[in-house]
Amino acid sequence: MNKNEIPGFGVRHTQVLLMFSWNVLYTSMVNGFPMCLVAMTNAATSPNPRIPTFSDWQDSSIILSAYFWGFVTTQLFGGYNGRRYGVKWFMVTSMLITSIICFVIPSVVVNFGSIGLILGVMIAGLAQGFSYTMLPVFISSWVPFKEKTTLGNAIYAGYGVGCVLGINVATRCSISWYGWPLSFYISGTMQLFWSCFMTIFGENEPEHHKSISDAEVRYILEGKNFQKRLAVPWRTIFNSREVWSLWIAHGGAVIITWLSAAEFPVYLSDVFEFNLEQVCNIMTMSFLLIGVLSIGVSVVVEYFINVWQIPTGSLRKVCNSIASFGSSFMLICMANLTNLDRVKVVFFTLSIFCFNAASFSGYLLNYNDISPNFCGVIFGLGGMVSSIMNIANPILISIYVRDQSDPREWALIFWSSAVVMIVSNIIFLMFGSGEKQKWDDCPEEKR
Repeated sequence: MNKNEIPGFGVRHTQVLLMFSWNVLYTSMVNGFPMCLVAMTNAATSPNPRIPTFSDWQDSSIILSAYFWGFVTTQLFGGYNGRRYGVKWFMVTSMLITSIICFVIPSVVVNFGSIGLILGVMIAGLAQGFSYTMLPVFISSWVPFKEKTTLGNAIYAGYGVGCVLGINVATRCSISWYGWPLSFYISGTMQLFWSCFMTIFGENEPEHHKSISDAEVRYILEGKNFQKRLAVPWRTIFNSREVWSLWIAHGGAVIITWLSAAEFPVYLSDVFEFNLEQVCNIMTMSFLLIGVLSIGVSVVVEYFINVWQIPTGSLRKVCNSIASFGSSFMLICMANLTNLDRVKVVFFTLSIFCFNAASFSGYLLNYNDISPNFCGVIFGLGGMVSSIMNIANPILISIYVRDQSDPREWALIFWSSAVVMIVSNIIFLMFGSGEKQKWDDCPEEKR
C-alpha cells in the first residue's frame, strides 16, 4: 500500500483509545491504592473524624502484594483465551468485576479489617490479570505493522497517565472530608463507564467491525499472518533462548516499576519526611514525565525502523538498555546519599522515571516482534514471572527494611535491585531478538 492510500484517523485509533483508557483505569487503581493505604493507616489524613482508619495494621507490605497474588494466577489464561476467542468480552467482564470490588471495599474493610482488604484486592488482581495479557493480542489484531511502535506505545503510555490519575484522585480524596472511601467509589464508577463504552464501540478484529472501511482493514492486515487455530508450540517456546531472554528482561524491568510506583512514596515519606501532598506532587511529575517521554521515544524509534531501516531488535535493545542501566545508576546514587538532601532525592526519583520511559519501546513491544501469533501466551508467562517478583519484593522489603525511616536499610534494597536489572538486561542484549521467530506461523507438524 503506497503512502497516498494509507488511511488517516480511523477505527483502529478508536480501538487503541479504548485500550489506552483500559490501561489508564487499571494503573490508576493499582497505583492509587498505596496512597489510599497511607490514608487508611493515618487518622490525621482526613479532617473528618468519622472516616475509619486503622493505625494498628502491621501488614501493609502484605496488603500491597495481595493484588499480585491474584494477578499472577490468571495471566496465562488471559493471553491464551484472548487469542482464541477475542479480547472484548473478557475485558468487559473483568472490568465489571473490579468495579464491583471498588464499590464494596470500604464496607468490607470496616467489617473485616485488613483480611477483608487483602481478599478484595486479590480478587481484583485475579480479574485484571486475565485482561492485562490481552493487550499484546489486541496489538497483533488491530495495530498495523508500520505503526506498531507508536500505537503500541500509546496503549502502554496509559500507565503513566493512569498513575498520575490514580495518585492524585487517591490523595485528593484522602485529604478531603469524604476520605479514602471516595477514591474507591470514583474508581469503580469510571470502570463501570469503560465497560459500557467497550461493549458499544469495541470489537475483537477489524474484519468484524461494522463501520471500518475496506482500505483500513487492508492496511491493518498488510504483512500479517495472524492465525487463531494454530496449536501453541509449548515445547518450542520453552526451548527458545529469545523467549527466555525476554522473560528475564521483563522480570528485571518490573523491579523498578514496582519500587517506583509502590515503595517510593513510602521511602519519600518516611525517610525524607515529605507529607502526603508533597509525595503526590513528586509522583505526579514523575509519571507525567514517563508518559510524555515514552511517546517521544516511540516516535523516534518508529522513524528509525521505517525510514532508516535500522533492525527492530537493535532498537529494542538500545531502549531497554537506556531504561535498565540509567535507572540502575540512579538507584545506586540514591543508595549512596550521605545526607538527607531533598533536592537530590527528587532529582534521582525524576531521573529514574525519565530513563524508564524507554522501556516501553524495549521489552514490552518485543513480544509482538518475535511472535505475533502467540504474543499473548508468551506475555502471560512473562507476566507470571514478573508478578511473582512483585509478590516477593514487598515481602523482602518488610523483612530487610525494619525501620522504614532508616536510609541505610533502603540502600540494600536499591543496590540489589540495580544489580538484578543490570544482569537481566545483559542477558537480553546477548540473546534477545527483534525478528519474528520461524515457529510463529508454522503448522505443528513442521516445527
